[in-house]
Amino acid sequence: MIIKERKNYKQLELLEALRHRTELTDFQLDLIRQLKETVALEQRFESYLSFLDTETIDVIWQFNYSDYHQDALINLVLIADSGIYLFKLNNYSGLHYINNQGMLADYFTDEIKIDLVHLNCVKYGIYNLLDPSLKQLPIIIKSVCLNDRFALDAHSSKQYFLYKDDITEYISSIKGSHKKKRAQLLK
Repeated sequence: MIIKERKNYKQLELLEALRHRTELTDFQLDLIRQLKETVALEQRFESYLSFLDTETIDVIWQFNYSDYHQDALINLVLIADSGIYLFKLNNYSGLHYINNQGMLADYFTDEIKIDLVHLNCVKYGIYNLLDPSLKQLPIIIKSVCLNDRFALDAHSSKQYFLYKDDITEYISSIKGSHKKKRAQLLK
């Protein structure tokens, strides 16, 4: 079931309305650009989900998580019997690596990308909120690389990454719940 649909960001709508009434700061203009890019990434990723059985898998778009030290947007959460899947979308290009703190970084500039930090922060936040009977349910995190020109250093683990060419196969491997079977048994 779709618990929360993908929709336009309210902040983007407000900034776009202000854009025509006042001069925006560089920060605000950059925020508009980032939000538009996020919307475009979500629209692209949503096309991979067209075959997803939302009767058996719960879908939450644009999951915002905040705790005392981190605010994180997880673009998509899928909840199935096989696990809770957290997806953070990106459009990075070029060669990247996992640094010694476990963070994604640009290979040539060492610029840190905080996707894995956000994913892990939300993963452990959700784990702490789960009922003890559900703690065995795995929480799987994926940084989804939608740019064909993204590459990960050969020495870096690819376990937390999902490349554009692998999305369809990965999504189809997520097993739905037994809601339909339970409904049939109750009839």
